[in-house]
Amino acid sequence: MASNDDVTEVADAVTRVDVDLLETGGLLDQARRGDAAAREALFRRYRGPLARFLHLRLPLSARSLVDTEDVVQETCAQAFLGLGRFEYRGVGSFWGYLRRVGINRLSKAARAGSRRARLATEPDAAATAAEPLAGGISPLDELLGKEEFAAFDRALGRVPRRSRDALLMRLELGLAFDTIASECGYPSGDAVRMSIGRTMDRVAEELSRGGFRH
Repeated sequence: MASNDDVTEVADAVTRVDVDLLETGGLLDQARRGDAAAREALFRRYRGPLARFLHLRLPLSARSLVDTEDVVQETCAQAFLGLGRFEYRGVGSFWGYLRRVGINRLSKAARAGSRRARLATEPDAAATAAEPLAGGISPLDELLGKEEFAAFDRALGRVPRRSRDALLMRLELGLAFDTIASECGYPSGDAVRMSIGRTMDRVAEELSRGGFRH
């Protein structure tokens, strides 16, 4: 059984994460004005969740071909270049922005990794590295092999933005229900909990329609 000190330590850790991410808006404003320290602080807060998110999207067979940490660095660099066009609407919107940039960078890294692997193993790989694999499967599909993630993202695209942000802030950022309520405009943490439950049910239904059973 966990001691009171253990419970307090966990609660403090969760609070620190929440407070760090709730500083996103202020750091973003400073970063846009050219403050390099604010930019570094901003992306440092999201580096851990981003690395976990991207790592989960790579199957075991692809992890020797793609360096997740490199993709995280590239994602942060590209995201910074696009900050002027990004409209901040809370932590959820910024995480969604990083998420999209990260997926695109991961796809490019997977293509590059697949090509390097082919060049190293196929006699005539230079001529065929960009061609689909047998059966019409592209090197990217073979590497990522995560249709569930694509289906999950499509299903998320069919739910209201506030519900989507709340779900991702909980599942992928690990924020507390009360924090999400404040950020997304829910009346309470319990309201967030119920909303997330309904959103997960809807996503599960969409996945089932697409042939995914969980």
